[in-house]
Amino acid sequence: MQELSRGTKILLIVSSIIGLGGIVYYLISEKKDSGKSGISVFGIKGIIDYVGQYKINGQSGVWIHFDSESRIKLKGKVQRGDKVTLKNTAVDDVYSVAGTWIDGNGNLGAVLLNPNLPYTPKSQKDTTLKGGQIIFK
Repeated sequence: MQELSRGTKILLIVSSIIGLGGIVYYLISEKKDSGKSGISVFGIKGIIDYVGQYKINGQSGVWIHFDSESRIKLKGKVQRGDKVTLKNTAVDDVYSVAGTWIDGNGNLGAVLLNPNLPYTPKSQKDTTLKGGQIIFK
């Protein structure tokens, strides 16, 4: 078997790195055209703005509201039944989406989780969990 030249070896290494980079990018990027939620392999993250005890769309419970940037990013990507993980909060755990609320701009404004959060808000717009992450899978 003939040995590859130095230039060919370098070309193969560079091509392999570019190809592997493309595969990794595809796997972790958001799939914008997918049918269900358009969520990447590692999930799509939202940032909690506040929580409150509300009755929205006939569903009562502790609703998690998102910051402005997350509302836009999550638009059309979250559905009832999607799995979520809370991180950096006092109630970190895995939940499922029981309900969604769309704000006046058509963005995802809030979600109700199942089981309901084991947390009682201290006010109508409780910011105790502010800055925590909610990851949709």
